[in-house]
Amino acid sequence: MDVRSAEIAQFLNVPKPSVTHMLTVLMEKNLIVKKRYGKIHFTEKGTALTDKIRRGISVIEKRIQCMDLLLTPEKVHETACAFIAVLPDSAVLMPEEPALQSRKNKGR
Repeated sequence: MDVRSAEIAQFLNVPKPSVTHMLTVLMEKNLIVKKRYGKIHFTEKGTALTDKIRRGISVIEKRIQCMDLLLTPEKVHETACAFIAVLPDSAVLMPEEPALQSRKNKGR
């Protein structure tokens, strides 16, 4: 992904100094690297984390859809993103993970 901090600020509708601070925190955690001319890229660690978050959001979206709530796909996605931000990792297990399978089997 090739993006600059000014583009992030515009997309999020926040001041550029706020984005600069957020990016500094992400760089300190080795999640992103800022290249020449201000281009920002994920590190391997950052890419792995974003992949994990995307999978978690997908799992939560499927669980929300099973609730038969009257939500648009956009609202389902927004809700899943809000959940993933506050839930501990252990609460968002992938369907193929053994702990979830054993819970399903206990309910039978």
